[in-house]
Amino acid sequence: DYDEYDGVGAYRVERPKKRKPWCCFDPSRFVFRFFILVLVCGLAFGAFFCYDNPAALQDQLTKRLDLSSLEYFLLYSVYSTPNILFVIIGGLSIDRFGMKFGAIFYSSFVLAGQILFALGVMISGFPGYCIATFGRFLQGIGAESLTIAQSKYKAKWFKGRELAMAFGCVIATSRGASVLDFNFLIYLYKWTNIYYAMFGGAIICAISLIFAFVLAGADSYGEGQMDRYDLVDSQNRPLVSEKKLRMRKRSVKKSNHNDPLSDSDSSVASNEENDDNEGGHKLPSLLDVRHFPFSVWLVYGICVFYYASMMSFVSFGSDYLRSNWNVDQQFANFAMSLTFVMAVSSPIVGLVIDKIGYLSCFITLGCSLLTLSLLSLSLYPSQDFTPLPAIAIIGFSYTVLAAGLWPSVAYLVDMRILGTAYG
Repeated sequence: DYDEYDGVGAYRVERPKKRKPWCCFDPSRFVFRFFILVLVCGLAFGAFFCYDNPAALQDQLTKRLDLSSLEYFLLYSVYSTPNILFVIIGGLSIDRFGMKFGAIFYSSFVLAGQILFALGVMISGFPGYCIATFGRFLQGIGAESLTIAQSKYKAKWFKGRELAMAFGCVIATSRGASVLDFNFLIYLYKWTNIYYAMFGGAIICAISLIFAFVLAGADSYGEGQMDRYDLVDSQNRPLVSEKKLRMRKRSVKKSNHNDPLSDSDSSVASNEENDDNEGGHKLPSLLDVRHFPFSVWLVYGICVFYYASMMSFVSFGSDYLRSNWNVDQQFANFAMSLTFVMAVSSPIVGLVIDKIGYLSCFITLGCSLLTLSLLSLSLYPSQDFTPLPAIAIIGFSYTVLAAGLWPSVAYLVDMRILGTAYG
């Protein structure tokens, strides 16, 4: 029973007022959104945990499957290379079929990929390596598209409220999953063997799949509560579900054909109709990228150049520190781990961004900190000072940039094609 358009630019509410749900079950309250955030963080935890499974047990895996260096690095190549293009397809599929379907579907891919990877390790030899490689391929397809569904959930529930904080929490969770992977798997291997260690990753992926189902239910419940009660957020703005919004737009469009309107009312209705044609119930397609604002393409450019610089340093930083500062492997690993440890501050940085705004300023700050840190390490390598502060600043720059960069896409692109934009 939806609100009816009264023909003069307003919606007439004929339903009797109903008592709002209890705070924990009220989508307009932070308590409910926090529950959504916990589920969103757990959604891709398994994927982040399993990404570095080969690195966590590199020596044991190499011996078990009799891998050369090329064959070992191929386990990462088959994970990453297909996603140069497939994430666009994944984002488009999420826009077309919905976040709930996308999260469950791609979580299943991650789980199936990890099971095949563990089976390949169990079989060993060349057949086992082929199965493990195919498992990593499925994992890559599922994990990267899963992060797109994760981003759409965050945009839906936190846009205009605590969006940067939500992205910061997910960043901290992803880094925590990587740290847990390197520390937990080696102990699990010592207690059992390499098969059980890999199947341990599959269990964590299965838990993430359960999170996907629970998140889909919580999202549906929240939308139902928005439609049943006239809920408003903390700033007294009405909360309207996507389904109800589409119904309203169709009602406006139908009224334009049936009711004569004044000039001012005609312009209002015309704007509603244009919104419906551009972003209402029209199916998303790749051609929608033509309507992306120039600012989005600038965000993509910043993303490419920043991540290329930072990830290159993360990949070769350990060797660089050992050769220029004459430190041992243990110290070099500890120093490089600071780039991930600094992610703990991501939720705090996100809260600051949500409070004061100015996302572009924080993006600029993140890029500037990275540039200055890399210049200090490359132009002035010296035994007279420790590289730890510069490396810590690199990690903090990633925290600042990510907390400002990824939420900005949600503010620049319509929700209908947001998955394609993140892809």
